[in-house]
Amino acid sequence: MTNKILLFLLAVTVAACSTSTPKDIYSFSEEITESSLYSDLAVLADDSLQGRETGTIGEEKAARYLSKRYTEMGLKAVGDNDTYFQHYKVKLRGTEDSVATKNVVAFLEGSDPQMKDEVVVLSSHYDHVGVGRPDSTGDTIYNGADDDGSGTTATLQVAEAMAKAKAAGVGPKRSVLFLNVSGEEKGLLGSYYYSENPLFSIENTVANINIDMIGRVDPEHQNGDSSYVYVIGNAIISSQMDSLTRIANDMGPNLDLSDRYNDLNDPNQFYRRSDHWNFGRLGVPFVFFFNGTHEDYHRPQDHIEKITFEPYLKRTHLVYNLTAILANSPNRPLVDNQEFIEKTQVNPR
Repeated sequence: MTNKILLFLLAVTVAACSTSTPKDIYSFSEEITESSLYSDLAVLADDSLQGRETGTIGEEKAARYLSKRYTEMGLKAVGDNDTYFQHYKVKLRGTEDSVATKNVVAFLEGSDPQMKDEVVVLSSHYDHVGVGRPDSTGDTIYNGADDDGSGTTATLQVAEAMAKAKAAGVGPKRSVLFLNVSGEEKGLLGSYYYSENPLFSIENTVANINIDMIGRVDPEHQNGDSSYVYVIGNAIISSQMDSLTRIANDMGPNLDLSDRYNDLNDPNQFYRRSDHWNFGRLGVPFVFFFNGTHEDYHRPQDHIEKITFEPYLKRTHLVYNLTAILANSPNRPLVDNQEFIEKTQVNPR
């Protein structure tokens, strides 16, 4: 490890662990509770949203709820016509029809004049698969509480906590974009559209943290310790992202950071299957947090009643900590795996 990287990590560690005072950015993670997570998730996973399929009224209701929440937080609307929406149309597979949909975007401007033009993107997808074949109970609504109501809710909660930190005078130095994409279940369409039409330049995008399914426990952990999260991509583009993730975890969540799927050759190919991919293919350092699949994946029984809130809260605190570290560290993560970038640009999707 070079002296430059050692100095970078030392500076980040000192900044991240300086939590002795009651009013620093890291202390505001405590604003996120199991109760606050439940409150937002109960809306997003409700039957009235009809499974939030891309281009449907249910997805529109979800988008408007997200917009309402960001308005309440006082975050800046940076979408089309000063709204929280980035509109686009998608052509659905197997048909010539296209539907209108939108990403939901909210912006928290950084406090440092020299750093605020650099942006950390926290992403999740708010769409799901809608209404489909009934299960054994006759339920036809695929609520998607975990996929990805859990990630969408965590994004809201991190945004709200950081907005409170900024109001208290200890907000992030870099800016943070909270990006709730649509079209993920149709082929990562929302994140692809954003990456091709970024609201802030890719060159100034420091990193992407993507959260997709962080509210459940997979079969491997059902009878053991549920305090885990799968971490994917944290060293694929920038080896420093792995060190920063571990620093964020050591600050309190103390999860088992599993690298089980963190392999470009893993047959599940999870590193290509969520929205971080569209940042990674352009050379943006990323990390993807994921609880693994379970028996209710893409099934009607993905209900809020099956969310395991204790590990869900810890994972959300990890996301908050890492977002704050990336926004406050003196240097952006070093891109040091050009081979991966070149490979993905040849076959981007």
